[in-house]
Amino acid sequence: IESSLKGNYDDAKNYILSDSLNLDYFNKLVEFYDRSSPEDKEGYKKANIIINADGIENVSDSVTIIHYSNTYKNTPSKIKMVKKNNEWFVDFKYTFSGNL
Repeated sequence: IESSLKGNYDDAKNYILSDSLNLDYFNKLVEFYDRSSPEDKEGYKKANIIINADGIENVSDSVTIIHYSNTYKNTPSKIKMVKKNNEWFVDFKYTFSGNL
């Protein structure tokens, strides 16, 4: 989340659960950022991450849902983290579809 806010997508890509749909969602996020105004980019870079009231939902020992927003847009979001080979990765499929 932090790398994405700061526009550091080379770093953020290291945390994506690597499958074709996740990479497609990631590339769309990068395109959105690239089309953003300089003011929006600066706003995101200065933003802090806020864990929302729904907090962190531990679905299982290998799946966690994080409910968050940022101080710039303050729009509630959610992201699914999946543990694979003892490392945590972002699974965008949940963020965009809501399906576990």
